Amino acid sequence: MRQTIRRVLLIGLLIILVVALLQSIKTYGEPTLCTFCCNPGCDGARILGSTPTPAPTATPIPTPEPEAFATVDIACAAYGLPTRSSADAGDLVVADVIRDSCKIVVDWWYPQIAQLWCPYMMDGLKTTYCGSYDNYGFIYSTDDGTLGGRLYGDGGVFQACSNETDVCGWVLKDNDALIPVAHGFGLDHEKLTDRGNADFNNFFMDYFEDMPDTPASLAEIEGTYITRETNLRFLDNFHSWILEDGGWSDTPMNPRTNADYAQSQMDADVLAGVQVLRARADLTGTVLFANIWSDVESHYFDRAVYAQLMDEVDFALFEEWVYDWQGPAESETIWLRRVNAAQDMIKNRRAAPVVDGRSGVSLWYGLASLLLVKENGKGMIWFQSDIPTSGDLTKMLTLDCGIPTEDYHLVTNSYYRRDWVSCIILVNPKTGSTGSISLGGNYTNLETGDTVSSITLSAKTGAILVVQ
Repeated sequence: MRQTIRRVLLIGLLIILVVALLQSIKTYGEPTLCTFCCNPGCDGARILGSTPTPAPTATPIPTPEPEAFATVDIACAAYGLPTRSSADAGDLVVADVIRDSCKIVVDWWYPQIAQLWCPYMMDGLKTTYCGSYDNYGFIYSTDDGTLGGRLYGDGGVFQACSNETDVCGWVLKDNDALIPVAHGFGLDHEKLTDRGNADFNNFFMDYFEDMPDTPASLAEIEGTYITRETNLRFLDNFHSWILEDGGWSDTPMNPRTNADYAQSQMDADVLAGVQVLRARADLTGTVLFANIWSDVESHYFDRAVYAQLMDEVDFALFEEWVYDWQGPAESETIWLRRVNAAQDMIKNRRAAPVVDGRSGVSLWYGLASLLLVKENGKGMIWFQSDIPTSGDLTKMLTLDCGIPTEDYHLVTNSYYRRDWVSCIILVNPKTGSTGSISLGGNYTNLETGDTVSSITLSAKTGAILVVQ
């Protein structure tokens, strides 16, 4: 009997073990295959055929689109306008064109807000920076021998230098007669300033900021801001030369050594002076617009100080660009030197080049030369004596070439080319025409409005071709 019971229990136990084994095979007999996250520290491996819990998906960081910049920015002078307080309706029409077209405006020097155009200009659609024309490289002396009331003009501020033989720390003398060093182009009224003198540089900024600004009545400034709105200092004759390039009537004396200036000393003083201006400008949110004339660009790659100077100012005016001051187009050598200097400023320096523009065909030559190097929103074209026609202004302000896709390069030793996303820029600074240039598609010539698939560039011309 006991044996029978033992057999039954043994058979039951075997049945239970068999059932358990079958259940085990059913549940665990399939291979364990990770579908994701089989590594330590994750949510645990999942079994093939089960529904995995998805891992969080990281939010992709998009590559930022290149910032959009205007293809053409314009800087203008408002010298042709009378004082704001005496303007008539016709003057306001001209002023409206300037303030709605020009990012920078340089006004004439006026002592009162009622006369100054900057508040009105900066209330327009385009003008961002505006300030008075003023000199920095020299002081103007009037016909009666007194030095000007401002750095370029008449008045009584420089009474401490009431005659040309006084020892004034702001006017450089020669080492013989101690007379102010005059400009070498027959302009004896232009006296060289001591830009190494911190007091001079602080005066230059103070006089700008502290000019009287109370109008005779608020009616005189109707349509403008009531408070003075200027945020630009124009530094005319911003240079570092002694006698080179037809500079001054004699070698100036260094007031800190009482001996003739060495060029290296002049370079150091000019750099130290503009660093004072830079620090002062940064305190007030003011930009520095330096007229580099031809001194800086002609020696830009020869003397290290010029690149250093271009790291202290915000804008650098090439008052000579594709033409010289008298009008003839420059040689290819000079043109190329200026283009390369402007390119280095754009790529490597704080300063943004502002290049001379002239109405007519020369406008497109100068503008195309600028677009060979402009990028990142740096680079403007400047109109001093005349503002382009409304048609040309519209063409420039509505031009959208996108961004450059390459640096400029010389093509078959005949013309210079640079491609933008939506434009081709071509310039011929040489003395002969290049022959026909195939464009590989239809383009609109910005100057003429014509549709072209090829173009011939005459000597000293440029073309801005917009893809259709």
